[in-house]
Amino acid sequence: ISSGVAWDMQPRFSPDGQWIAFTSDRAGGDNIWIMKRDGTEPKQVSKESFRLVNSPAWSPDGRTVAFSANRAGRFDIYTVDIETREVKNVTDDETYDGSPVYSPDGASIIFSSVVGEKYSQLFRVDRAELRECTELVTDRKELAAIRRK
Repeated sequence: ISSGVAWDMQPRFSPDGQWIAFTSDRAGGDNIWIMKRDGTEPKQVSKESFRLVNSPAWSPDGRTVAFSANRAGRFDIYTVDIETREVKNVTDDETYDGSPVYSPDGASIIFSSVVGEKYSQLFRVDRAELRECTELVTDRKELAAIRRK
């Protein structure tokens, strides 16, 4: 459904199944793009000039996409509003933050972070507070809840 010499990767369907978010270098540097499920109407939604961008994840309402990007020599989590193209920085720390995913209700983003050189832990951003996840509770379909000690 995509073609050309670009690296199009990490496709993710929108919650309504009508759009696909993906990472692509089709305009130069890596960015988050969306396109209709049939490959038509490709639109660049992030505006990185030359950054490593990956792991797009749709919000449950389909209005934003979370992703990780390497700025200042480290990966942090960002969100981009699909309509306005506004990018917001979610994390800003010295660790390697990646693989964001929204909670089913959209109230928080769970992501992995490399702490030190050997450990990766899960964290959640909820109302601008960073909290370490202590237990993940899952159902058969998706991450369902997070419990803290």
